[in-house]
Amino acid sequence: MVWAWALAGAFGSAVMSERIMGGPGLSRPGEDAAWGSLRERVTISLRPIGGPVAIGFFGLAAATFVVSGLQLGWVGLAEGKNVALVLAGFAFVAQIVAAVFCLLARDGIAATAMSVLALTWLVVGLVLLASKPGSTSGVLGLFLLVSGAAMVLTSHRDTEQAGAGGGVRACCAPVLRHGRV
Repeated sequence: MVWAWALAGAFGSAVMSERIMGGPGLSRPGEDAAWGSLRERVTISLRPIGGPVAIGFFGLAAATFVVSGLQLGWVGLAEGKNVALVLAGFAFVAQIVAAVFCLLARDGIAATAMSVLALTWLVVGLVLLASKPGSTSGVLGLFLLVSGAAMVLTSHRDTEQAGAGGGVRACCAPVLRHGRV
């Protein structure tokens, strides 16, 4: 029966699956009883979860809308502390929860993107909370450059995994092909 393992790849999986159902190795006295006992004790449980990216994008939309409102003057500069609380209390939480569930769903790229965004909003919120209304921060600017680079690298990795054409390249293909928008 050992030769069945070698031939399974060349002649199909029927021999292979038959051998797997019987348990690995050569048949010996007591082996069937041992495998039967093991099958009774082993339980495989799958925990299906929904797509967590939607709540992460909701946090992203809320954060960008609130920060844009502050920067465009829709709300006064004195409201910067409240914007900081919204960033830390809602956007960060929504995106970090999405990142955790992306990891549980084995979506490493979405988990990385959501984690970077969550931590970015947390840092922006903390800097807004600690700074004077209307002031700028060179350190925050440098941090945002690093955060943007991390997102670009994450999206680049996504296009590599998307296969032929990639996600971003597939979206841009009509423009590249015709040379116009």
